[in-house]
Amino acid sequence: MLYLRIAIGTEKERILSLTDDQFPLSIGRDNKNKLPIDNSAVSRYHAVITSHNGNFYLEDLNSTNGTFLNGRQILKDRINPGDAIRIANVGIAVEAEPTTLNEAASPLELAVSIEEEKPPKKVDLTETLAIEDIGPEKLEEQQTKSRVALQVLYKADAVLRDIEDIKLLLENFMDLIMEVIPASRGYIFLLNRDTGMPVPYVRRSLELAEEDTEIVVSKTILKTAVQRKESILSNDALVDERFIHSRSVASLKVRSAMCVPIISRDKVLGLIYLDSTIQSFLFSQEDLSLLSAMAIKAGVTIENARLYDDLRTLFYNTVETLIRALQARDPYTSGHSTRVSRYCLLISEKLGISTKDKHSLYLAAMLHDIGKIGIPDALLQRRGKLSKDEMDIIREHPALGASMIRMLGEMHPIVPLILHHHEAYDGTGYPDGIKGDEIPIISRIIAIADTYDAMTSDRPYRERRKKSEAIKELKRCSGTKLDPKIVDVFLEVLDEISSMQSREPVEMLTRD
Repeated sequence: MLYLRIAIGTEKERILSLTDDQFPLSIGRDNKNKLPIDNSAVSRYHAVITSHNGNFYLEDLNSTNGTFLNGRQILKDRINPGDAIRIANVGIAVEAEPTTLNEAASPLELAVSIEEEKPPKKVDLTETLAIEDIGPEKLEEQQTKSRVALQVLYKADAVLRDIEDIKLLLENFMDLIMEVIPASRGYIFLLNRDTGMPVPYVRRSLELAEEDTEIVVSKTILKTAVQRKESILSNDALVDERFIHSRSVASLKVRSAMCVPIISRDKVLGLIYLDSTIQSFLFSQEDLSLLSAMAIKAGVTIENARLYDDLRTLFYNTVETLIRALQARDPYTSGHSTRVSRYCLLISEKLGISTKDKHSLYLAAMLHDIGKIGIPDALLQRRGKLSKDEMDIIREHPALGASMIRMLGEMHPIVPLILHHHEAYDGTGYPDGIKGDEIPIISRIIAIADTYDAMTSDRPYRERRKKSEAIKELKRCSGTKLDPKIVDVFLEVLDEISSMQSREPVEMLTRD
């Protein structure tokens, strides 16, 4: 004979003996069940315990929130003394003989201790079950779950591939998570690299409109996941002993919750947090394993993106230092490349240029005049009018700059952008005389920004023009020397230029 020690919420525990006349022992919310449970998270006919040839079995009756045996969601499984059953907030300890209430551990404590002693394993797609150990229905169920897991991880690879913008990457990643795991709310946090505090990057909520909700999650659960570097699954956080003293769990009325750390090289980079304040037992062990595997993939991608961003920032700072050193030769052109790059990035925002192309635009704009290092100072700083031969020498600087950049393998993509920044829309420019869409769009953007800054800056041979005069000249050259569509866009953003003069152009690029 088996005995069930039952604890429902805060009610006093009771013991039920499994005699022959008890079977089948139905469990559910309806009072017609032999073990009725008054809880909205319990289905009307939730589960049943049966007896066959001296063995006892627990079977889920297609319930909404599932039936759990020793922390694992089951469809049907054999039960033995020492097992712990969880149905919503009900803990049921299976005993071979009744013990006094004083010497018995609470079924809830027993169930929780089992979960803690056997922390969720990281998903292992190579792990298989022996066919002789499970029946055909369970084998088919396991195979289906494995196929779904493989499909989701394949999608995760696709989401994480070739996305440099971490914010966009995490947005797409959260969409995939919410598609395959039945969470009501979801958040992705990244830890601030200076303070270590979690910063919310993405949130999703099916319970309320996102714009109407604050980002309120259990700090206790987040802190536990970070400090222990462990994935957390709580089927009912309100009665989970790990969080029983947490004011945030109580005040937020968190029911089901999962929190998985995003780890790379044994360092916590962030957290994926899913929960529901409505429904208990929403997540399964398989959900936790799948989310943990997805977090591993995200961790590698985020770490690589951050390393790349750090190197890119160092590179940009080096480029800016080089440009400042070159501009120190000629006080009249000091700051020219920086201003041109600012104008170009403003234009790119309006045109909807991709993040990758913005970086190319920034580099090409900063280095568009690098070829002038090969032009004699006497010509660059000449106060009088230049002769035709001298102008021909000045016009060699795009080709000289392209030749210099071509020797740097990593910067090879911006070579044509520098080479063609003095081409004219009508084909009368230099060095190749190409026209219209034959000119790279980035070169056409630089041409307009370069022209405007040249007109509104002091030069050795003339004083700067007024803004109104420069605008008039841009309009006159629109459609001939300059791309008319980009001129129109630039005129739209001119009002924004004064508000961003103090910003470094590299700050205007999309960053994580």
